[in-house]
Amino acid sequence: MKRFFASSLIAISLVAFGSAQAEVICVKKVLKEGKKGMKFSKVLSKISGACPAGTFELLDSSIFTGPSGATGATGADGPSGTIGAQGVTGATGSIGTTGATGATGQTGATGSTGATGSTGATGATGDVGTAGTTGSTGSTGATGVTGGTGPTGATGSTGTTGGTGPTGATGSTGPVGSGLFHFSGSTGSRSLGTSGGGAYAYAINDVNDIVSPAVISDVEVVVGTSCSQESFEIILGTAPGIGNSWVFELQYNPASDYDTASSFGETLCTIAGAAKTCSGTVSTSLAANSTVAMAANSSGTPNATKASWSFRCTAS
Repeated sequence: MKRFFASSLIAISLVAFGSAQAEVICVKKVLKEGKKGMKFSKVLSKISGACPAGTFELLDSSIFTGPSGATGATGADGPSGTIGAQGVTGATGSIGTTGATGATGQTGATGSTGATGSTGATGATGDVGTAGTTGSTGSTGATGVTGGTGPTGATGSTGTTGGTGPTGATGSTGPVGSGLFHFSGSTGSRSLGTSGGGAYAYAINDVNDIVSPAVISDVEVVVGTSCSQESFEIILGTAPGIGNSWVFELQYNPASDYDTASSFGETLCTIAGAAKTCSGTVSTSLAANSTVAMAANSSGTPNATKASWSFRCTAS
């Protein structure tokens, strides 16, 4: 039985190894011996390398491999085989990029004029066109006859009051009448003491914007009717200050521009220190057509100030 098994392996090896390459014969499973020899559960297989898991190596052909023989001569070409069937059409390729535009060809010669065709049938009437632009205005017609006077309309509402008009110019001084006379005046926009003191003269009945000191003859006022003076009042904008004062006089018929003689004037009052006002009565009576002026004289260096005054007397 053993001799039979060995001879069987040799036969298997000769059949299984038909090439010079070394290969391994692997068998899946061996069955028990039968009456006709060894039986295998699967046909023998040959592989290069180690047998896979679950099989075992039956024979390695490398033990039978001799040296390689010389390469034989190349055999003659065999006859051409028959042409194979045509393959399926391949997929359409993507469109290539557009080529550059060719140069413009020369203009061909003008063809001869063709024969005039026959007149076609008249077409249908077209749609109405859009309205034209408005024409220019015609000349004005003659004036019609004046119609009768219509009824009087309702009285309109009272309009808003207009703005106050500008102040009119000051009228000239009227003649002195009988009765109570009132004179009032001021230094205007200028001040007493702009140079730290001095003597000043002003009209008794006017706003005096004159440069001071002034010539008394330029500011005297004529009193046309005799007058018995009664009272006066003088007001300063700024007090003279400590140790300083203003002396106010009523100058009448003065013999000079600023006359301190008692026969040509009467001292009305003195405003000194922190005081700003003075008032009192006048003892002198004025004859008709006397000239009168207001005079101020400083003592020390009083503060510059604006001044206003008023006189009242009764015609005699």
